[in-house]
Amino acid sequence: MKSFTFAALLLGAFALSSFTGNPDGDKPEKSEGKNIVHYRIELCSYKNTVPVRTAEALREVNGVLPIKTNGTYTYYSAPCATEIDAAKELEKFQQMGFNEAKQVVQYNGNFITVEEYHKINKSKSEVRIWK
Repeated sequence: MKSFTFAALLLGAFALSSFTGNPDGDKPEKSEGKNIVHYRIELCSYKNTVPVRTAEALREVNGVLPIKTNGTYTYYSAPCATEIDAAKELEKFQQMGFNEAKQVVQYNGNFITVEEYHKINKSKSEVRIWK
């Protein structure tokens, strides 16, 4: 039983290391002077080890972006072209077993909720004319 547990842990560690595109786990670099927006899906988040089934499911996803923050790894999907595309992807990932998946926006390198992004976007694009 101990050898099975060790093998499962080793498989999980190997699986995670094989798809991480950001070995340091740091946030992506911010582009200076640009309001870069990426619609993504937050697939899952783990403080300790990732369960083997989740690691296997993550290997099936192209372009997974792992981000480490305060000892917790959060895994994001590749960017989607539009918010509507991200909503479609969310359904697909939930069917794959990512039950806690949610739609997020990567805005200037920071991850925020879609609602927060809409508030920011509305406040920047709103023009008031006073008479």
